[in-house]
Amino acid sequence: MRFSTNLMFSQRVSDMNNATARWMEAGSKLASGKRVSKPSDDPQASAQAVRVTQSENRNQQYSSTRGFAKTGMTLQMSILTQMNSVSTQMDTTIIQASNQGSLSDNDRASLAEQLQGLKDQLVSLGNTTDGNGRYIFGGYESDTPPFEVDATTGDVLYKGGDKSITQNVGSDREMTSYFAGSEVFATTTNAKGEKVADMFTAINKGLEALKIPQQNATQADLDRAKAGMDEANRGVKAGMEKISNIEARQGLQLQEIDSLDFLSQTRKIQNEGRLSDLLHTDWTSTVSDYQKEMALFQASQDIFKDLNSMSLFGR
Repeated sequence: MRFSTNLMFSQRVSDMNNATARWMEAGSKLASGKRVSKPSDDPQASAQAVRVTQSENRNQQYSSTRGFAKTGMTLQMSILTQMNSVSTQMDTTIIQASNQGSLSDNDRASLAEQLQGLKDQLVSLGNTTDGNGRYIFGGYESDTPPFEVDATTGDVLYKGGDKSITQNVGSDREMTSYFAGSEVFATTTNAKGEKVADMFTAINKGLEALKIPQQNATQADLDRAKAGMDEANRGVKAGMEKISNIEARQGLQLQEIDSLDFLSQTRKIQNEGRLSDLLHTDWTSTVSDYQKEMALFQASQDIFKDLNSMSLFGR
């Protein structure tokens, strides 16, 4: 009889401990708002939650990359817009300078000075740096200025990289954040094997033509000056078109990034909702479970007290 009573007592202690554990677990879920706190709570939901979390981590990584890419694109587009403005002034100056019959040599010298100043501005814009001191038109060789003026010839040499900087802004989308200067300004190789920016070469032709005196000039000199201005005119117009095309491409990319950001935000909301469905509590059922487990715990406690008070267990 004593053995049976001890066994019954041990069983009631175990029942009360189990009831206590279930009640505390229900309370923990109610307090945390999570239905699944560890994989064993729901292995299938936990596995799905891992996949959703990994998907959202990739989503956030691409979002961060787009942020960096957008900063670069916006900066370069701003500089391209300024380049277009300078190029337009160049075009106007060259057209004005092409009117040989109505300009004195002093007028031509003044226009040459204006053209030289615009050329210097364009070189300076080409050597723009970002907030980290990187040259935005240098491609992957962005530690040093990409454009260098030959002090002897006036040629503008391109010293940057030929490959534009690209970034993965989505699972299957790559964009150019910084176009290399060789793509913005088409380049050719001179006799020394150096890369020379074509647009600047054309500008130099115009500067050389403006230095040819028109007063008492021979027909050959007049023809040479006209040919130089015509070449400058064609080269600057071609350069303007190239700059405008790159600017337009950056603009389209920025629009696409805005669309990708919108899709990313939508995906984030969907992932958060999916995780909530998988892991978070259903308040109605959780409160009900908590109340049920509390009632069972209290009942178990009452039974234990009753057994403990029986004379059979008296000391």
